[in-house]
Amino acid sequence: MVWAVKLLLATLPAKRIDKVLPAVREMYPVVPAENVLGTSLNNLNPIVHPVVTVMNAAWVDTLGKDFYLYRHGTTLSTARGIKAVFEEVYKVAEAVGARMLEYPEDDFWRKSTIMSTYFRAPFDKEGAAANISGPSSVKSRYITEDVPYGLVPIRKLAMKLKVDTPVIEAVITLAFTINQTDYMAEGLGLEDLGIWAFDRDGLVRFLERGGVKVRLPLTRKRWDSRLLWGKAPLR
Repeated sequence: MVWAVKLLLATLPAKRIDKVLPAVREMYPVVPAENVLGTSLNNLNPIVHPVVTVMNAAWVDTLGKDFYLYRHGTTLSTARGIKAVFEEVYKVAEAVGARMLEYPEDDFWRKSTIMSTYFRAPFDKEGAAANISGPSSVKSRYITEDVPYGLVPIRKLAMKLKVDTPVIEAVITLAFTINQTDYMAEGLGLEDLGIWAFDRDGLVRFLERGGVKVRLPLTRKRWDSRLLWGKAPLR
């Protein structure tokens, strides 16, 4: 069993956080995030899993089910990759008015990396994540989910906001090369999220205050944006 000791909570629009925060705090140790993109950008899975997996692709191919991402795969070299991805996501978060959780510098160099900073497990010596096995294949969810639905939308958001993310771009390209899958085309886009029409200031205002109806193109998924974004007018 693993316990989370800090969880981020946000509402859309962000100004309504006080309506839900007290009730949720009765059940979970949540802290308010600046906005909903802050909760998504703080998801460590796409920050840690893809870069370590592509940097260990030969090791994964060789060991298969006997491969342990943290026990075998996290070294000084791959930890530098994690930190580089984290720093790029940090810049994207800043651009949308959000903040990343703070991690002690030493945690980046642990076997369990920053994955265990805000998690606790009984008799935990190396960090809650250190003894988790897998991935057993380069076609595991560590790439097939965390790249198209994690790194790709971050990369596309960064491109929209003109934030440089060369390491994230490289990880996506390597995943494409390894699995022969165009994750930039397959993955989530800003159209899917209903935010492609905003510039930086408009996006930050929308996340904080809401009230903008966004109509998705016919070529994309027909989500009801009124349910996603609400109907409250801008004030």
